[in-house]
Amino acid sequence: MAKILTKGVSLQFAGKLTESMADSELTWVTLPGLQNFPDLGGDIDNVDVTTLADSNYQYIKGLQDYGELEFTYVYDTAISLTLPTGASFAGSNFKLAKILENPINLGYSYGIQWRVLFPDGTTFGFTGETTATPVGAGVNDAIQFTLAFALSSDISTSAGVWNDYTPGEVVAVPAGGKITDGSTVALSAKNVSGSGAIYYSLDGADYEKYSAAIAVSGAGAHTIVAFATRNGINSATNTFAYSI
Repeated sequence: MAKILTKGVSLQFAGKLTESMADSELTWVTLPGLQNFPDLGGDIDNVDVTTLADSNYQYIKGLQDYGELEFTYVYDTAISLTLPTGASFAGSNFKLAKILENPINLGYSYGIQWRVLFPDGTTFGFTGETTATPVGAGVNDAIQFTLAFALSSDISTSAGVWNDYTPGEVVAVPAGGKITDGSTVALSAKNVSGSGAIYYSLDGADYEKYSAAIAVSGAGAHTIVAFATRNGINSATNTFAYSI
């Protein structure tokens, strides 16, 4: 049985850079310093639909109330980020959280979305208005602040979607063996469309993002090492050997 700790849990935000931008194209940015996160479910009302003909009470699910989500942060003054909008930020995570109360200040003209990301890749996504507030403290205490959300959406989770976030292993065509000089090798992997990608190294060179079939040339032995990634989860690394 594999169990996980809270180590690595993060709260992230992303926003559309154009009105037509798809959710799968979003670039997620972590708001650093998270110390505690709230329950990510909510109470569902049971609506009584019992009739006079029933011998016991009958219920159906009613509305769900998530309440106000409140995340606790350790105040960190040394945050430096370059955002997908092109805006640069340097300062405290509290200052960044305050600016994100009105995300257009950072170039997010179409608003932002939020998600909690678990270490295994499970996500909990939502939207809402935020309020960052310093927490009272005493002598020799770490300064903290809270980030509270007034939700304007459901909390959607990837946990109920099979293989929604786990990338498959890379497949190469051809998969290895003897090839002619100048042949190309095509790479693919399941579940990497949208926010995922494939990275490869040819003959020990630095990894680069795969975008088109790889040309292999020059007499002798050649090796392609590749892996797929999506939402912070990497597949196993596969090696493909060729000879010319």
